[in-house]
Amino acid sequence: MRLWHFELIDVLPKLQLISQWRECLAIKRGLERNTLNHGLVNYVKKYPTALLYFYTYEVAKEMDKRGINFQRKYLEEIEDFCMRCPLNTDVTYPEHNKRYLRECLYNLEEKAVRGMIPKEEWKKIYEKYKDEFELWEGEK
Repeated sequence: MRLWHFELIDVLPKLQLISQWRECLAIKRGLERNTLNHGLVNYVKKYPTALLYFYTYEVAKEMDKRGINFQRKYLEEIEDFCMRCPLNTDVTYPEHNKRYLRECLYNLEEKAVRGMIPKEEWKKIYEKYKDEFELWEGEK
């Protein structure tokens, strides 16, 4: 279970984008039932649930843009649940910082190397973050 860094949503490969939609739904259910317990996403419990809604909305918007079908009623359910908490902060999780972006990029790079992400989809990620990857190459 993972929420990809919010900056990656527009370049996530189709499979990861669809999986992210499912993760958002699972996290919402876990929050509702007070059963969310996963090391990679427990941080969402520290913040207003509105952040989950804004994140999920971005995922849904990207799916719409790509013509990927999804059940809009679930977005409405997330909105109903998540927007009960007022938001007095930024609309992104503080954990979604540069370090976390790097972790996510490493994860996606590994999937691409192992053939789990099609080359044309990996190219979109690489092109958007070419400078980051070039920096890493200099660190090796």
